Amino acid sequence: MKQKTMYTEMQPDVRYTKVSESRADVIVNKYIGEEEMIVDPETGVKQIMYAYMTNIFSVDPNTVTETDVKSNPDFYLNYEEKKEKDLSEKVAVLEEANMELTATIDNILTDVIPSLMGM
Repeated sequence: MKQKTMYTEMQPDVRYTKVSESRADVIVNKYIGEEEMIVDPETGVKQIMYAYMTNIFSVDPNTVTETDVKSNPDFYLNYEEKKEKDLSEKVAVLEEANMELTATIDNILTDVIPSLMGM
């Protein structure tokens, strides 16, 4: 999910770290500008901070490569990996499909077959 982040140093546009054969962690930064912030309210000490819009996500490195992200960082600034549905969502989809199938079979048994048999 895209969010505003603040750093004390300039950041690269893309950081791509392959964690394993099936996962890579990605950080995409888009520079917004500099902001002066008070780091110590008691003394009034200020520091320049670098503001970015940042998206942090994990991907399958076989699907989304480092080259893909570096060649189009603006696209990946809004990227969200599709997540597998949890068990309750899967059950809900199956229950809905079962209800549709039951209605279709009921229609065949009560309307279609009797009309074919001339009843």
